[in-house]
Amino acid sequence: MEIKKEDFKNETIHLLNYYSKYYCGQYIACEELFENQKGHLALFNLLALFENIMKSTLNDFEDTFYNLNLRLKEKNLINELELKFLNDKKVGIRKIRNILAHANLSKYDLEIIGNEITFPFTENETCLILYKHISTIISGIILKILEPTMTMNYEINTNSQIKKLKFNFITRTPEELMKFKGIEINPEWEKLDEATKYRLVENSSDVNVLTEIFKGLKQ
Repeated sequence: MEIKKEDFKNETIHLLNYYSKYYCGQYIACEELFENQKGHLALFNLLALFENIMKSTLNDFEDTFYNLNLRLKEKNLINELELKFLNDKKVGIRKIRNILAHANLSKYDLEIIGNEITFPFTENETCLILYKHISTIISGIILKILEPTMTMNYEINTNSQIKKLKFNFITRTPEELMKFKGIEINPEWEKLDEATKYRLVENSSDVNVLTEIFKGLKQ
């Protein structure tokens, strides 16, 4: 049975309901968070749920995300392109997961190739953009890895959607962020540790925006 990409999510809910009512509830909660514009929570919870579903189907809750994906490929549950989509350390799900779970979000911007604007990971909108682009693909992969346990016969193709993904992740320095906000660096700056620098920049108002507001008030 061929499942069209626009039906991936509904079919995932249907299949998860039989496989695990808990996982099904968590999946629906992710979709509701997205619909309610809760980008960080929706994206973080979806990736955590996806990893748990992988571990459950492989009956191994101790292995790493990287190794789990390799094992899915060895079992022919995912193809080579899907493996790259999941495990690529620069732009894959593995990278997004590590940024959200283990990194300072202030360091990273999402770049949509062809778009001059970049999107900070600290912004809710950035996670909404990512969720919109990857959640359907992840849903298709969930269907593929659940299929053997449910004795279903699905035909699922995520390749075309993966090939359409055109984004990078840019690492910003605190000094770059200061420059973007129009803030001058004073001599005390270099005495601060890196985490403090990122935190202070994140908390600072954008001088360029304030300047434009004040200009408007004078007119």
